[in-house]
Amino acid sequence: FCYGRLAVRPLTGIASGLAASLRGSLIHDALRNLYSERPARPDIASWDQEQRRKRIDAALRTVFGNHERYADPVLRELLQIERQRDASLLQAVVELDVAREPFSILDVEAALEAEIEGLRLSLRIDRIDQLDDGGLVILDYKTGSRKAFRSRDGLPDDMQLVVYALAVSEPVAGLGLINVDSRAVDLNGAGTAVTPDLGWSETLADWQ
Repeated sequence: FCYGRLAVRPLTGIASGLAASLRGSLIHDALRNLYSERPARPDIASWDQEQRRKRIDAALRTVFGNHERYADPVLRELLQIERQRDASLLQAVVELDVAREPFSILDVEAALEAEIEGLRLSLRIDRIDQLDDGGLVILDYKTGSRKAFRSRDGLPDDMQLVVYALAVSEPVAGLGLINVDSRAVDLNGAGTAVTPDLGWSETLADWQ
């Protein structure tokens, strides 16, 4: 009753600097802005360093501007430091995407409705890429400590992406977590589009 009807939640612990939830939200929103035009990999690869810088600055400007407008001097300084950090992280994401196999970004912040065993779910997928053969790669940004998609037993550590795969109608060629953090920016996942994975269709069906 307290949780569901009254929406009571534990108080967030006091942390130095910006809250982790805010830092994650800033990164997610900036990446959505950066790829809002849904470029293909060749388009991203064609951006020179100056174009990358301008696009990243534009992606960050709107996101941080909303917070800086009402910030006191201390918070404004913290946001400026975070903005510099996020600029380098977005640059690393661009470099990661350029190094991947050809793809085009089909959607960002995709809103989908799904019904699983009678349970209706409203989902929001960070990003969906489409390969040249039509297969989809469903990606989720992780902004905390580095996370692996599979646990040691080979099963997904979190079924979130598997649920997303159930919600889309096209064949899914891969599921992946894009870790976006100062300690690591990498893609960790499963499927033929992410890593050599024989019997991927059967594996995904079994998880589902």
